[in-house]
Amino acid sequence: MSPSDISMYHVMLRMVLALVLGGCIGLEREKRSQAAGLRTHMLVSLGSALVMLISVYGFPDLSGDNKAAVDVARIAAQVVSGVGFLGAGTIIRNGTSVKGLTTAASLWVSAAIGLACGSGFISAALFGCALSLVALWLLNKYDIKNRVAHRIHELEVVVEEREGWLSELTKVAEERGLTVRSIRMRPERNVGKSWTKWLGAGQGPEQKDRSGHLSESDMEVSGEGGHPEDMDDKERALASARHLQIELKVLSEDAKSVAVCCETILRLQGVSDVHMLS
Repeated sequence: MSPSDISMYHVMLRMVLALVLGGCIGLEREKRSQAAGLRTHMLVSLGSALVMLISVYGFPDLSGDNKAAVDVARIAAQVVSGVGFLGAGTIIRNGTSVKGLTTAASLWVSAAIGLACGSGFISAALFGCALSLVALWLLNKYDIKNRVAHRIHELEVVVEEREGWLSELTKVAEERGLTVRSIRMRPERNVGKSWTKWLGAGQGPEQKDRSGHLSESDMEVSGEGGHPEDMDDKERALASARHLQIELKVLSEDAKSVAVCCETILRLQGVSDVHMLS
């Protein structure tokens, strides 16, 4: 087939459609602040469509009778392996966790959608894009993967500023049978004496009343309602120290294991506070 066998309108339509469909997938990745976002997915899909158009229509001199047989899919086939190298750049391994696999797969799917658009298989491109968005957005929204066997629990730990907290907290969690999904750290200010919120009654050093709030006695013990002159030297040193707030997301089959992990973390030297948020 030659370029004269396809009109400029159809060429532009296929390339624009590839750009739009790739952008739909890239927009979802962009909202989640992934390494490959909107522009990357759009360019991958557009480039794949262009390669397919060249493969099918770009070699008119090699077609026809008494000419060598040409495999029109030979050039387009290189897109599949070529995008694999691009996707590998989005995969990051941090200890036992691996991030970026979904983004790498979305790049590969965007390339396939671009090839479908370039070949004129518009229905497959549209349906493939729709299914990809279902897999990326809908399943992630309802967290189907982790709700099947595990539940994500969020922990918030306030610690004195020093090095080594990330590896130490990860080690404690893994020793209790938990899987650390993510860890984030940021500075924390105005930290008072140590106190802990626990889900459920009787799971920690403090008890909550039926309304879910700390009682007055607990507030006094935690130092939240006290006056500066009532603070001892230890409390003043704790208040003046620089602190960090570490957020952990862990996977566990039951909340009891998470509560035990919180108790262990609270006993670590330099830990000021532990929240079990969910």
